[in-house]
Amino acid sequence: MAELLAPDSATQLRADALALSMSKAEGNALLKGGKLEAAAECYTRALGASPSPDADERAAILAN
Repeated sequence: MAELLAPDSATQLRADALALSMSKAEGNALLKGGKLEAAAECYTRALGASPSPDADERAAILAN
């Protein structure tokens, strides 16, 4: 049976997913604009926002 998350946990997961998505999208835009250091900072933020400690899932964050 699936576990239900407490409302605060579910809200935090949604916030983390949004932060991850926004940081990755910003990094992609910066990378396309040639701003490599700024893009790397965004990707680092995305990794920090990842709720998963799984290496495969975290590597997928950086896949373009």
